[in-house]
Amino acid sequence: MVIAIGLATAALMARAEADRQRLRAEQEAQTATETTEFLVSLFEVVDPSEARGNTITAREILDRGAEKINRELLDQPAVRSNLLGTMGRVYTGLGLYAQATSLLDSALEASGGMNANTPAGEIQTLIALAAALFLEGDYDRSQEIAAEAVRQARDMDSAPGEELVEALIVLADVQTHK
Repeated sequence: MVIAIGLATAALMARAEADRQRLRAEQEAQTATETTEFLVSLFEVVDPSEARGNTITAREILDRGAEKINRELLDQPAVRSNLLGTMGRVYTGLGLYAQATSLLDSALEASGGMNANTPAGEIQTLIALAAALFLEGDYDRSQEIAAEAVRQARDMDSAPGEELVEALIVLADVQTHK
């Protein structure tokens, strides 16, 4: 009887874990779908009938996209956080650090500390923010954010791996330039 109870308990626990994993996978799939749809809609602006012969720059598309995120995705924190983080990294790549840090800060705020984004995704956003702040010359805040990314990467349930390495690299960069 004890063995039967033990097996039943193990089966219930396994089922609960499977349900939790299924729910998480469904949420991530929905977020990915909504993110894809948003990005496709972002490039509708380059439709020739809308552009009417005018040149549209990548910067204009990005600016319109950032406005659209803040206007239309307030009720979808996971999608909003994901897109703001992505846009922030793109702005960093273009050398627009002030805009990048603003978007990356907004991405972290959108996740609300409730892990609306995946823990690894939130760490990636912290790393991107620390890097943008470093490039902008705000070494103190960059060090603070990079140290937080390192702490979160070390606390991850799964092996931290890539996130920890990236966070440590940004932290080392900041410390060598202070």
